[in-house]
Amino acid sequence: MKTISLSELIALLALPDWQHEQTHSISSKDDDAIIGVAKHIAKLDDIEIRYVEEFYCDLIDTNMPLVDEENAYWLIEGLTIMGQNGIPLEPTELSSYFPQHFSELDYSFL
Repeated sequence: MKTISLSELIALLALPDWQHEQTHSISSKDDDAIIGVAKHIAKLDDIEIRYVEEFYCDLIDTNMPLVDEENAYWLIEGLTIMGQNGIPLEPTELSSYFPQHFSELDYSFL
């Protein structure tokens, strides 16, 4: 696993070479609702940054997904980002640096 500074992460995030994909899994589905998890995965070489959120879709009233933002989270694989104090930063501490499109999810599959 590679270790970099916050400024190196910012430069890395600005690169146009990131590949993006979305996955989802349905944990429950009936005539009234769909419950599941959606993920946006950004990849660059051996680095993966994942944004994960749980959703609930009421099929009767709205047919629009409701996202549980309290249970949304970020994961980073293949990279450790060190803070100025020499302590590794957690993905939640870095979320404001991730480009907005790293967390965009398309719910048209519902």
